[in-house]
Amino acid sequence: MVISRSVLVAVAVGLAATPTACSPYADRLFPSGSGGSVLADGSFEGGGPVCGNNVQEKGEACDDGHRDVCDTCNADCTGPGNMQPVSNCRCADGTIEQDFTVGVVSGVTMVGCADLKNDPDAGIQGTTWDNRATLCGSDCKVCHAVQWMGLHTSGTITAPTFNYWTDDLLVLTAGTQSAKCAVGQIDAGTELGLCMGRPMRVCKHWPIDGAETDDSNTSCDLHDCTFGASFELGSTNYYFGGCVNNFTAGALCCCG
Repeated sequence: MVISRSVLVAVAVGLAATPTACSPYADRLFPSGSGGSVLADGSFEGGGPVCGNNVQEKGEACDDGHRDVCDTCNADCTGPGNMQPVSNCRCADGTIEQDFTVGVVSGVTMVGCADLKNDPDAGIQGTTWDNRATLCGSDCKVCHAVQWMGLHTSGTITAPTFNYWTDDLLVLTAGTQSAKCAVGQIDAGTELGLCMGRPMRVCKHWPIDGAETDDSNTSCDLHDCTFGASFELGSTNYYFGGCVNNFTAGALCCCG
């Protein structure tokens, strides 16, 4: 009997692409010699485990379907997670200091992620503006100042209890006293404004004029500033502030 070359090719392809009865992954095809696996939808996974796909593979201690510290598995699938709800990982460390979502009307969730415990004497440096994104979870971004102000309906912004970076270079535009000051946004870098080299941020609400430190040891000299080119009596308090020696803060993170 003569078997045509086309039949042999078809048989070979069918054997190589058919999962065996003892395969632990019923939805996967394993081409021989590939060193990886082809999913039923046609996508290809290269050799080695893929952390975050909800399948515990060889070399993984666990895999809960996402790459962060929350839930049952840690961010690199090498050990247990912190058993916190996945929603807590809107902050990279799995801990949300404040949830500012109440009053947000766009479907975006907004959370405050505090800085690391800033302790220069112990060699622990806080988070500068340049590194602000490291404090937000993998599916979140640092909020812009206009989001902080504009996503909430009037009067619903919760007073911050920590200091948070926004994703803008904010400078002090008016005033030298808390509650009698304003910040604005520029595109020319930080070497402008009344506090040169020190981007302003959202600051812990504090009723006394003067420096105040939050629980992560970051500080703001000015508090309760409005937004714009000038301060006017009765201006909306958007809780901006910062200034002298204020180089570190947490981050305001927007998700969704």
